[in-house]
Amino acid sequence: MAEKLAMSAWEATGLFPAIYRLHWMEGGSSLAAVGMLHDGARWFAPVNWTGVVQERIASVAWDKVERAELVIDPAMDGTPAENTSGS
Repeated sequence: MAEKLAMSAWEATGLFPAIYRLHWMEGGSSLAAVGMLHDGARWFAPVNWTGVVQERIASVAWDKVERAELVIDPAMDGTPAENTSGS
């Protein structure tokens, strides 16, 4: 079996702001919003995470992510994405 490789922050810059299923390096997955910072870096916020301080829910720890699969078309029309291959 091939070794899993984590996504890099550089690879994440290829994701446009949308809804993705993030597959974790440790197994499992989460539905997450992916957004963009002013410098072009991408953040993610899984919908099943909890936290005490709302400002710390979003993360840029892409090394925890194996891959991202697009779920909702970024055209915002609610159409499921046709290509869910992710990065």
